Amino acid sequence: MTEPIKHERVLITGVTGFIGSQVAARWSSLGAVVHGLVRQPVDLAGVHTVVGDMRDADSLVRAVDGVDVVVHAAADFGTEVGLARQVNEEGTRALAEAALAAGCRRFVHLSTCGAYALEGIGRVTEETPLWPEARAAELTYGATKAMGDRALAEVAAAGLGVVILRPPNVLGAHPRSEFVEVLATRVRDGSIGYAFDGGNTWPYLHVDDLVDAIEAAAIRPIEPGRAYTLVAGHTTWRAFLEDYAAWFGVEVAQRKPRSVYDHFRGRFSSDRARAELGYAPRRSYAEAIEETRRFLEARGIVPPSDA
Repeated sequence: MTEPIKHERVLITGVTGFIGSQVAARWSSLGAVVHGLVRQPVDLAGVHTVVGDMRDADSLVRAVDGVDVVVHAAADFGTEVGLARQVNEEGTRALAEAALAAGCRRFVHLSTCGAYALEGIGRVTEETPLWPEARAAELTYGATKAMGDRALAEVAAAGLGVVILRPPNVLGAHPRSEFVEVLATRVRDGSIGYAFDGGNTWPYLHVDDLVDAIEAAAIRPIEPGRAYTLVAGHTTWRAFLEDYAAWFGVEVAQRKPRSVYDHFRGRFSSDRARAELGYAPRRSYAEAIEETRRFLEARGIVPPSDA
């Protein structure tokens, strides 16, 4: 599978982040020429950095010059709708249009399972509707990512080889992951909790399996605009928090419901990804949690396991 990647030029947005850095490491090891879009000059081993910004269309045109594949992992995760739209919708469209004009072979976009409109849904597939623009003030990240997906569908119709991947919560030991130091500290300090009985669905995927799927999406013959849901398994939000709480010997408290996600108890299907991408997750939930515990223990955040 890896031969088509060798010697190709790939641009990775979000290259300094949790997922983007793992993609860069994998593709460098496969012999690709890796370029990374960064907002400030920085030295990254094995990466040719390109200074630019998702809100600066001219910088995106420069970034894709001579590129074969784009892996778009950058996103705004905040709650300010205007900024989120600039990055997640308008910036995504501008990057895709620049890639189309530059003759890029493939554009792999990292969306999210949170883009699906989950109200009243029991089984989520790629045919499940996405959040409408009208929900952006309430569900900023999920709705603006959905808007970016729709923008990409339009550019794909113009001829760009777009593949949209929708992963869930991504696990893995990395300082930039929101599920490592930040979450552990909040659980330890009692500043995070669950709504109702905490039984709302919490889908997960290990970053290694996501990187595998990105590699497949870049190589396999895929109809432009095709989307894939990538989930390795499901637990509950309460069970996930309690795994962390056990490390500190604390209890997780209840809180008031905050969004529709607190009500969701359905399941996500990855049948299409398994059939068309050869998606076969190899990292278990238990492995991911233990990996995180060891990482936090080494950093002095979690007490030693034999204490």
